[in-house]
Amino acid sequence: MLVSGRDAERAAGGGLHILVDNAALLIFPSSTADLVEELIDAAHAVNVEAPMLLTGLLAPGMAARGSGAIVNLGSINGLDGMADQALECVRPMLATIPSRRASTPEEIANAVLFLPSDDALNILGTTLSVDGGYSAVRSA
Repeated sequence: MLVSGRDAERAAGGGLHILVDNAALLIFPSSTADLVEELIDAAHAVNVEAPMLLTGLLAPGMAARGSGAIVNLGSINGLDGMADQALECVRPMLATIPSRRASTPEEIANAVLFLPSDDALNILGTTLSVDGGYSAVRSA
């Protein structure tokens, strides 16, 4: 059931200032031949439709107030896919990350807290990769 942006803001106790979209559904098995329509539909609903609908509901109120921030989180693989990757490739991949480790939940949370802060007022419409340098060396 869809609600209006006004209803969503009222349910949250007033005008929403920050929307953090952190929901995701990873499709496994990863073989395209093994995917079923229900799984594809569920992943699309969570990964694509929900963030778009939430943004569509809440962004107009933020714009009307002249303030607000929307932070969408995703996997580093969302930038250019997971070609030729599988779960067993994760450990060897860590060796290719300059920091030699995956980011911690705290490091991700710190980035999320930073983006809607006054210290990041001029950071708009960009991708901030909290990945230990992986995206920098991967695209090189």
